[in-house]
Amino acid sequence: MSSTGSSSSERTAVFVHPHPDDEAIFSGGAMRRAANAGWRVVLVLATSGEEGEMPDWVMVDAADHRRMETAEAADHLGVSELHYLGYRDSGMAGSATNSAGRALATSVADAASDLAELLDRVRADAVIGQDPNGTYGHPDHVAVHQVVRSAAHEVGVGELLEVTLDRSWLRNLRHDRIERGWLSPDAWALASIEQLGTELFESMVHLDVTPELAFKQAAMAAHASQVPDAQDFMGIPPGTFHLVVRNEWYLRSQPSQDPGLLEQTLLGTNPR
Repeated sequence: MSSTGSSSSERTAVFVHPHPDDEAIFSGGAMRRAANAGWRVVLVLATSGEEGEMPDWVMVDAADHRRMETAEAADHLGVSELHYLGYRDSGMAGSATNSAGRALATSVADAASDLAELLDRVRADAVIGQDPNGTYGHPDHVAVHQVVRSAAHEVGVGELLEVTLDRSWLRNLRHDRIERGWLSPDAWALASIEQLGTELFESMVHLDVTPELAFKQAAMAAHASQVPDAQDFMGIPPGTFHLVVRNEWYLRSQPSQDPGLLEQTLLGTNPR
């Protein structure tokens, strides 16, 4: 495990993601909003994303390059500490790398133990992981769901939120853009939406991160090797993706639980 940063006595929110760039795409708005509200934001990446496809202009090791990009992105998002658990990127589902070496997908128990130690050390008040589907089914995203649940339970972290996508919202967006003639049905397959996120649950938290969008976009741009402007990501057409990233969704790990302090902060309902 490697880390950069220092400890603080402020309330601490720990965002855990599988690869560099996931933090910017899926939770960049919440991270910046929490930091602006005085939270100490800790970013934990389980891998260095070495299996990500790299453009020809990258002249150094993929993992090293992606770490450099993450350091820049973290500055935009108000991150106080950046940690790596040091596991190997498992690659896409079905790849031979799913079980190679210390692949995260086959190292859940060890990674959970490492994360529990870190959560205890930074005195996490809230932790943010991945939904049970791993947002879009990537083996490392699913593994992070398991890792975070296990570690948070072991340490007794009081608030656990999980990054997700609202499938119903995406369907409605697709329908609206087709109805307006801005998108052809073939450009965004309905079947691809069914592979993303979750259905709307009572425990789902929706954030409009437009106020933090400039910071989020800067963080995404920092990951230049992975997030080009015209990328078709998760099957979402390039001309529509910018509408999706203005929004973020999170699940409470226990649907019946009351909103925690981080959730209240993000929603602006926390009395000061």
